[in-house]
Amino acid sequence: APPPPKGQRAGNALGIAPPLRPHRPPPHAWTAGGKVQGMESQAHTHPTYGHVVFAHIKQLVSNLNKKNYKVSVGELSQLLEVYGHDAHVFLLRLLIGHVDLKAAKAAQEHAHARLLLLAQELGAAVARFNFVSLVVQAFEGVTLSDDFCGGLARLLKLSFAQHVALGVALAQP
Repeated sequence: APPPPKGQRAGNALGIAPPLRPHRPPPHAWTAGGKVQGMESQAHTHPTYGHVVFAHIKQLVSNLNKKNYKVSVGELSQLLEVYGHDAHVFLLRLLIGHVDLKAAKAAQEHAHARLLLLAQELGAAVARFNFVSLVVQAFEGVTLSDDFCGGLARLLKLSFAQHVALGVALAQP
């Protein structure tokens, strides 16, 4: 693609410029707890855009319905493409939080758009190189029962291969 005219930022096919990426320290600076080593005193000096992105993802998911599904999913896809792994994990955690395997059929109908998006995201994630880490991080803190994986696979109508991949990923320590 040709470079944008002088003084303009490059945009996507819709002409929307991608948001600026937040500064991330090198991977060796991260600890197991997810905190950055040596950054405690600088926590408020560097602006980060993660909280804004996560708030926007949360808003898109909470307002998701049949009428705006296509537009919202398109916008979520753009955000996931730009912000990567952390945004994927956040979206999956958010969607998993809306799953209730014991809910009545009427409650499941109300959350149909979110369940459809979760099924779509998990199905697409299976093909990603970081599928196991996505699933492990997304399900962190979720109490997993013996029948959780099977119930989730039935609720989301996952294929057998997706069900097996999800089970193997959840079995990781």
